[in-house]
Amino acid sequence: MKYISFDIDGIMNNYPICWIQYLNITLDRNFSLDLRTEDIKDILDINIYNEIKDEYRNSDYKANLVFNPYTKVLADNFISNGYKIMVCTCLLYT
Repeated sequence: MKYISFDIDGIMNNYPICWIQYLNITLDRNFSLDLRTEDIKDILDINIYNEIKDEYRNSDYKANLVFNPYTKVLADNFISNGYKIMVCTCLLYT
């Protein structure tokens, strides 16, 4: 049996764009969707950033993000070639 792993953020959804959109909604801001998350960390207080990030991870907003249609094409290709797909994600706290 062959396996392949897909991560949720950036593969199955449109991260970091969805994260920046969440920040814009939550903070009533207008961050450019071209910003890197590191840039936003420099703009916001890191404690606020981390608090909102935790809220985002557990939110209905994230749970209901649109599935990246290109991932479906990729997944179908792997499946048709005999692969089983595992969806993986990880939360690391420091």
